[in-house]
Amino acid sequence: MMNEVHLCQKCFEKLNPVFKRFRFAGCKGLAIYHYDDYIRSLIYQLKTNMDVALAPAFLERYLHLKYLYLNYVVLIAPSHISHTNERGFKPVEEIFKVIGWNLLDCFVKSLSTKQVELRSEERKEVKKYISLNEDVNLRGKKVLLVDDIMTTGSTIEAMVDLVRKRGAKKIEILVLAKNELKEEMEKT
Repeated sequence: MMNEVHLCQKCFEKLNPVFKRFRFAGCKGLAIYHYDDYIRSLIYQLKTNMDVALAPAFLERYLHLKYLYLNYVVLIAPSHISHTNERGFKPVEEIFKVIGWNLLDCFVKSLSTKQVELRSEERKEVKKYISLNEDVNLRGKKVLLVDDIMTTGSTIEAMVDLVRKRGAKKIEILVLAKNELKEEMEKT
């Protein structure tokens, strides 16, 4: 996989990682990129144009992340089954599998509306539509929650709450990109 070309050199050079640390819902987090127009267009190409071959390009230079989160149980953000069936893949899983983690897909999302189609107030309600499979044992474990884009944080917050209720010892967040607009608005 590492020898495959996922982006041309010019496009690859536009990927500017920031590795920005943040705190959210009482957890440490790390965003690899700012959610800018370029990242937005690549995510659109991946999700809407179903260009799954693009997924490894985001993280293939950062395989060291595997060692930053050694001994963590890695849980991916949920997609509604209709979106997964339509695409034939789960974008978050495809993006993060290049790291080499054993990714657990144990959250269920019952809302079929895409997040991008919801207003900010509606996104806050997403926690009502996310659940965690009953057979997942997280008691006393370190858990890493991964998602592609963090805008309002509603999906991540729902995931954190569910994992906390299962007795996780430590919870951290890793997102491909984080929208800084919300942060900027909170400062004003």
